[in-house]
Amino acid sequence: MKKNILTIALVLLLALAVIMPVFASDDGAQDENTTNYATAVDNTKEDCLKSGSLAPTISVDENHNITMTYKAASLKTVAKNDSDRPIDAAWIGYKLTTPKDATKYKVTYKGETTEGTITSSTVEDFVAVTAEKLAEVTKTNSNLVYTIEYEWFKNDSSTDEAISKQTLKIVIEPQGIELYDGITEENAGTVLWNEETYKENLPEEVPEQTPAATKDSTPKTGNENYLPALGIIAILTITGIVILKRN
Repeated sequence: MKKNILTIALVLLLALAVIMPVFASDDGAQDENTTNYATAVDNTKEDCLKSGSLAPTISVDENHNITMTYKAASLKTVAKNDSDRPIDAAWIGYKLTTPKDATKYKVTYKGETTEGTITSSTVEDFVAVTAEKLAEVTKTNSNLVYTIEYEWFKNDSSTDEAISKQTLKIVIEPQGIELYDGITEENAGTVLWNEETYKENLPEEVPEQTPAATKDSTPKTGNENYLPALGIIAILTITGIVILKRN
C-alpha cells in the first residue's frame, strides 16, 4: 500500500515539474510585451460629434499592431485651423498610452516621418473624415483607412534606445457614417453624407469576393499551453496506473 502511494506521489510531482516552468515563462513574457507597446482608445472631441459618442471595435494582433474600426458615427465638420486641423472636416481622434519607459517617438504616415516627445505617458492625434473622402472609397466599395506607424524610444542619457515598433490602423466604414455641416452658419445641420449618399456612390456592379479566412487577433495570454500540459498530466497519470497494476 505504501509503495502504491509513493508511486502516485511521484507521478504527480513529475507532472508539476513539467508544467510549472511553462506557465511561469509565458506569464513573464506577456507582462514584458504589455509594457513595451502602446494601447489605444477613441479620443474624438465633442465639437466633431453631431450626437452620441463613438465606440470603435479595437483589436490587437500577435505583433501588437492595433486596428480601430468605426462601423457607425454621427459627425459634424469643423473649420480648419493652423495647428492640428489643416482642412475643413470632422476629426476622429485617438489616444495612445505609450510604453512604460518611452520618452520619445517617431510617427510615419504616407512615407513622411516626424518626431515627438512624450508627456503624461500619452500621444494624441486625429484623422480627417470628409464627404469627398467617403465618396472616393465608396466608389471602389472599400473603407476609409489610415495606417500610421509608431516607433517608441527610451532616452538613455546621450542616446535613444529603441523599445518597439507598431502600426495603428484606423478603419472607417462609409455605410455607417452620418456627416453634417457644422461650419456654414446658414447651412448648419445640412447632411453631407448618410446611408442614402453612400448608396448613390456605390459602384454599379460589385464583384463577388470570396471571404478571406479571418485570423484571431486576440493578444496571446499563455492559455494555449493548458491543453499540452493537461495532455502531459494524462500521460503521466496513465503511466502511474500501469505501474500500480504491475505491482
